[in-house]
Amino acid sequence: MAQSMIPLGKKRYTVTLTEEHAENLKLFLRQNHTPTNMMSVILDEFVCNFSMHMIPLFRKAQEEGQKVTMGDFFKATFDGIEESARQEKLL
Repeated sequence: MAQSMIPLGKKRYTVTLTEEHAENLKLFLRQNHTPTNMMSVILDEFVCNFSMHMIPLFRKAQEEGQKVTMGDFFKATFDGIEESARQEKLL
């Protein structure tokens, strides 16, 4: 597959990332002998998990008349990451 080809079912998006965070991830990938294009896979998996799990929860809360804020979004995201790390015994 040529480098410019995008895999079937994928689409190129422009995202803006905090340079420090992106560079830390790229460094981590290099240190672990992982291709830096894995950053795209990691972001895609995050979006997938968010779409499958978080969006339905927020929609349900909104349907029940609850006001969902960005603070709720960030707290739920952090709580999910923390729980995953605990399950994997990383924390």
